[in-house]
Amino acid sequence: MQKVALAVRADLAVVRHADVTALDVYPPSAPHHLRAGLDLTIGQGTDSVRVLVVHLKAGCRDSRQTDRKPACQTLMRQIAIVQDWIMERQDEGEAFVVMGDFNRLLAPDDPAWRALSENGPLALATSGHASPCAQGRYFIDHIIAGGPAREWLRPDSLRVMLYRENGHDDPTRLSDHCPVSVRLSLP
Repeated sequence: MQKVALAVRADLAVVRHADVTALDVYPPSAPHHLRAGLDLTIGQGTDSVRVLVVHLKAGCRDSRQTDRKPACQTLMRQIAIVQDWIMERQDEGEAFVVMGDFNRLLAPDDPAWRALSENGPLALATSGHASPCAQGRYFIDHIIAGGPAREWLRPDSLRVMLYRENGHDDPTRLSDHCPVSVRLSLP
């Protein structure tokens, strides 16, 4: 099973919090399970940011008439869990980032985005951009900043690392996604 992960520079302090296992919204008897979220704090004191790394349910990229599909119902249950995590960070006044594979085209009119952002402003770094990795389609991998981190997000810092294409069957291929990054300027 694939796991979520985050690479952090060695000189940064990292505190690992309990994984967000509630993202596995399937019952214990399910034959397959969904990934937990990785919850970390990077840095110390006012120079810290809480990070949640997710890989959400595939099969519900947009809010067209597919909302009744089981995959969409599952994804929206996971979105509610992420929304709760965001609300906890907002209540604590923490700088935070949620990042990873949302398997969803988040946009201002999307029900998933509206749910995530209904309790306070968030910055969606991928908003309005097309992914060069996905032949110009919109992102399903996102970086969302909230709390003080919204102000730390450097404009125009979104980057996508492209891989040399050797085909989908290439055993040396690292991923079917290209890494997405942004720069934060902490105070």
